[in-house]
Amino acid sequence: MFSACIIVGESVEGLGATLGALVPAIADGILRDAVIVDFSSDPDVERVCDAAGCDRIAAREGISLANAGAGLRGDWLLLMMAGSVPQPGWHWSASDFVQRATLSGSPGSVAAAFNYAYPGFARRDRIREIWRRLAGHVLGQVSPGQGLILHQSHRTNRRGLQIAANGWKKPPAGAHVTVLPVTMTVPA
Repeated sequence: MFSACIIVGESVEGLGATLGALVPAIADGILRDAVIVDFSSDPDVERVCDAAGCDRIAAREGISLANAGAGLRGDWLLLMMAGSVPQPGWHWSASDFVQRATLSGSPGSVAAAFNYAYPGFARRDRIREIWRRLAGHVLGQVSPGQGLILHQSHRTNRRGLQIAANGWKKPPAGAHVTVLPVTMTVPA
């Protein structure tokens, strides 16, 4: 059902936590495979990829989603930044979204993102979360820390989504974004 594409920017920190959050989805047969798009020059990424059984794509500049996801087998793609951790049970909400999108008859016209959560307890963290939720629900704007679920049709579009070390600029043109009722904790 899903393939994951995890983007490692400047820092490798948090990659293990991100991969660990994907294990329940693998155990339940929802996540098929993963690729790490590595913009860092840290040799630890190669070791983590080997240990986790993930493919690694070394990138210095931007890369298209078509190139990053060329070897992935899932019908749906989960884009995440290293360090972002979805809450337990995330894959059930994601599966529900996929089922609804597939039944709609036009899965390529929708995308999904997770609610935004900062790990801190400061008031400014709660304000940032509220802003991100409003931007997602009302404007369809999501940040790379929220993750993005796309149909494979977006992967085959050569002029589509561009991935950079800091994530992506915006969801693919024409894709209506649904914000899932589960949160994704992002690094501070």
